[in-house]
Amino acid sequence: MRTIFLLCISCCWLQVHAQFHVDTPHYTILPYNDQTKSMLDGRWDKARGDSLSPEGVDGMEGLILDAYQQWTRDTSNKWNRLFPLNQYRRQYVALVNQKGEHEVWIQMLCETWGRDWKHEILVVDDGGPCIVHIHVNRTTRKVTQFVTNGVASIQRKPNPFGRTNPVLAKRS
Repeated sequence: MRTIFLLCISCCWLQVHAQFHVDTPHYTILPYNDQTKSMLDGRWDKARGDSLSPEGVDGMEGLILDAYQQWTRDTSNKWNRLFPLNQYRRQYVALVNQKGEHEVWIQMLCETWGRDWKHEILVVDDGGPCIVHIHVNRTTRKVTQFVTNGVASIQRKPNPFGRTNPVLAKRS
């Protein structure tokens, strides 16, 4: 009886753990440096870089999934309907804030516009639901921000929402 119980617990753990796995080709972990610092709001000016492993990425997936589901349930703005979560490429930047808490800034992109998204932060003007920014505090295990970019007024190529894809900005 004890063996059956342990087997059931093991199977449940494997199902839950397997559910929160992010495929490596769909994300990259970038360093916290001057370029990434310029992308983040002023609240992380005094932060320092931190490490993040693939297991750390997987460990946050449940939090990201919950925030994604809450956004899709709560928003009534038809221009901010998100793409399916598995259609986004993700850029992760890990840091330690002024309080010593471990945080991660995540940029999710539905499009990479032929740019080297695995090695540089893509700066996008507007973009609507194609660009999602998430802040996760790994110390408190909470998503502290989940927002989409604004919607561009410049027409480029159509996307499934009937709006246009964003203009990719080149910032130095």
